[in-house]
Formats: sequence, structure tokens, C-alpha cells
Amino acid sequence: MRKIFSSITSRRLPVLFVALFAAFVLYGCGSDEGKDAGDDVKVEDSGDPAKDSFKRGVQHSLKGNHDKAIEAYNESLKHNPHSAVVHSNLGFEFYDKELFDKSVESQEKALDMDPELANAYYGLAMALEKKGDNDGAAENYREFMKISKPHSLWWNNAKATVERLESK
Repeated sequence: MRKIFSSITSRRLPVLFVALFAAFVLYGCGSDEGKDAGDDVKVEDSGDPAKDSFKRGVQHSLKGNHDKAIEAYNESLKHNPHSAVVHSNLGFEFYDKELFDKSVESQEKALDMDPELANAYYGLAMALEKKGDNDGAAENYREFMKISKPHSLWWNNAKATVERLESK
């Protein structure tokens, strides 16, 4: 049973994740070096601690504050442990910190909860590739492509990566 934050409309939820995913790709693979450890974000209190913690995680992620994002996503999971989206976002943070085993674990949890969560396939593929599992990476990029809009930027990136991996 999927539990996504009910107060986020189905129209706004995908936009938020596309924005986070785009920020990850643009600014990802960085470290917290040079970041202000005390840098905090402001999130309007919605009365839903899971949602508020999730929003804080997204804001920290966009700023490149991976440790704080991980902390916020873990707080969100305390209130809503069945959120595939939070598990996937957590996986991207672990990826940025080069914690690839944890990234794989988080993305797999996300996919167990929601097998249609395209970003989790993409994140899992990236982490598996970093771990040297090119076959597993290619398989997950193909799964991403099955449920993503054909010929979109991310679909094209996945296709090119599969072709590169299969030519090795």
C-alpha cells in the first residue's frame, strides 16, 4: 500500500520530484565541503511533520547540504516510513555522499513500495553502475525507460548509458 503525503496534490508532487532530480543532476555528486554547516532552511509549518521534514530535506538537497537532507528525510520517515519518494530521495543523498550501498538499499526500498517510481530506477541504476554492476545498472535504466516519457532528456540519457554499458 502506497502512502504518499495526501496533502500534496498529484499535480504538484511530480513537479517537486522532477525539480529535485534536476537539481541532483546539475549539482549532484558534490560534497558538503565549503557549505555552511549552520545553513538552515525555512519551511512553512503545515501541521504534518512528515511533509514538513520532507520539504526541509528537499531544500537542503537543493542547497547541496547532503547531511542535513539525510537528517530531514530520516525524520520524515519516522512519521511516514512507507513513503517511497522519501526513500528514493534519501538514496540520491547517499549517492551524492558516495555511500553507494546505502543508496542501493534506499532505492530498492522505494521500488518495493512503489514499482512505478521512475526516479528510483534511475537512482538505483546510477548507484549500481558506481558499484561496478553494469548489468544491474543497464537493467534498471531500461526499467526507467519503460515507465518514462520516451525521448525526454532523462530517457535519452538512460538510453545512451545503456548503450555505453552494453558496449563494454
